[in-house]
Amino acid sequence: MAGNGFVFDGFPRTVKQGERLNEILQKRQTALDLAIWLEVSEETVRERIAGRLQCRRCGFTTSLTSAGFADRPICPYCDGPLIRREDDDASVLETRLAEFKTKTEPLLSFYEKDDALHRIDGNRDRETVFSRYLGLDRGTRAMIPIKSAREIDKMRIACRTASDVLDRVSELIRPGISTKEIDQAAADLMQDAGVRSAFLGYRLGHRVFPGNICISLNDEIVHGIGSQRRIQYGDIVKLDIGVVQDGWVGDTAATIPVGMIDERIEKLLAVTQSALQRPSALLVPTKDWATFARRSRMKQCATTSAS
Repeated sequence: MAGNGFVFDGFPRTVKQGERLNEILQKRQTALDLAIWLEVSEETVRERIAGRLQCRRCGFTTSLTSAGFADRPICPYCDGPLIRREDDDASVLETRLAEFKTKTEPLLSFYEKDDALHRIDGNRDRETVFSRYLGLDRGTRAMIPIKSAREIDKMRIACRTASDVLDRVSELIRPGISTKEIDQAAADLMQDAGVRSAFLGYRLGHRVFPGNICISLNDEIVHGIGSQRRIQYGDIVKLDIGVVQDGWVGDTAATIPVGMIDERIEKLLAVTQSALQRPSALLVPTKDWATFARRSRMKQCATTSAS
């Protein structure tokens, strides 16, 4: 148990157990924050199991390569003997790996569909893995793991799909159409593309977002919900669309003027668009976010002064 919740280690191990856990949490009106998946290659598993030692007396677990235990296999806590576990036998390990593939690996897609899954590269050293784990805690600044080429490709595909949906929804914006009709059209386009909304059902405490997209009009800032309200000539419509595709989220937004709009608003749209586009060349590896944000601010001020 933790101060404000709980942590399960090695549970659930099957989809059936995961489903049962969800049922229990729903009855208790408790949401699952994270499902952490330590990705470890079979080669690494075999290597680590081959060198694993456990204290017969207190259960302390370590390895042959740690602190010279190969020369003196004595527990540093209770002076008990450090021994190999019987289930660390090579033949037993192969059976366990096979069971893992058939029974436990399906949990990947089970938790990916709920956007609860967080992957950590377990092949790294202990300190690095532990720091990545701490970075997932809601009370600390989350660390951003380096994505593999395969993961980046998946992100790109999800973002491209979100952009396609945004383009097609934008074509529907016209006087007389309701924001609810636009929301439903976006839902239909997502279904046709084989993806789902990243926003529908998003929960914050007891509140659940009911829209497929965010659609806001005029002076509404963001996260508006589709309704029977109809778009009028001269409105500005802000669309925010997010999709989940193959476990990855693509998110994009646009502001669309409906017919002729006020000159001041038109200028505001032009300045903010320029502030986004001009510094985008800075988005390259090794550049930190603060540099990008600072340059964006400088460009925005320069554009405003020139106007």
